[in-house]
Amino acid sequence: MSGSLVIVGCGVSKDDLTSRHLDAVRRAQVLVGGRRLLDWFPDFPGEKTAIEGDMASLVSRTVERSQREPVAVLASGDALFFGIGRLFVERAAGRLSILPNITAAQAAVSRLGRPWDRARFFSVHGRGAPLPWRAILQAPLAVVYADPVRTAPALAAELTECWPDAGRRCGAVVASLGGATEQCVEGTLTELSRLPSTGLSMLVVFGGDAVNAPSLPLGLDDGEYERCGDLITHPE
Repeated sequence: MSGSLVIVGCGVSKDDLTSRHLDAVRRAQVLVGGRRLLDWFPDFPGEKTAIEGDMASLVSRTVERSQREPVAVLASGDALFFGIGRLFVERAAGRLSILPNITAAQAAVSRLGRPWDRARFFSVHGRGAPLPWRAILQAPLAVVYADPVRTAPALAAELTECWPDAGRRCGAVVASLGGATEQCVEGTLTELSRLPSTGLSMLVVFGGDAVNAPSLPLGLDDGEYERCGDLITHPE
């Protein structure tokens, strides 16, 4: 059998998979994905490979193997929206198929009943970069992907630490979308920062007014610059 590579966007629950998505999984001989998504297919007869460890190496091995046999990669949400699909596009552009699906951000704002045509999206998932707090607080609607370390409540706390007036801004913590323990809690950022830590979660920050939104700064914060040692002129 000739090889093929398809990235299957899984949405936020198995109910989001269409017949086309399921057919792509059935045709595969190798199924690659996070353990949570692999568990959606307990009867898959082929080989399962969990996404973990060195991502660059995993992507290279998967692309190489797809040249010999059909491979399906499971991606949470939509593969090309803060997802793993980007890595495969860079490595196998032009020879892979991508099946889109509902993003976690789209599902979150739908749960909240919020129009999202003017929303801005951010992610700290797997990143140690400084939180772009000014851009988040200046957005008409901001959706921030969290991770198990910097959870949505922790991000709410970061925002209020960076700009104390933001503590009065309203928002929501959305966690475990599509799962049995799905959670959607609205409140001020101060209230949300006191919630118990969550695993897979997002922080949604609603638009504010001039009182609790930071003004446009002149220049960038120190943390936005690369530096050697600590050679940088500090602000006053």
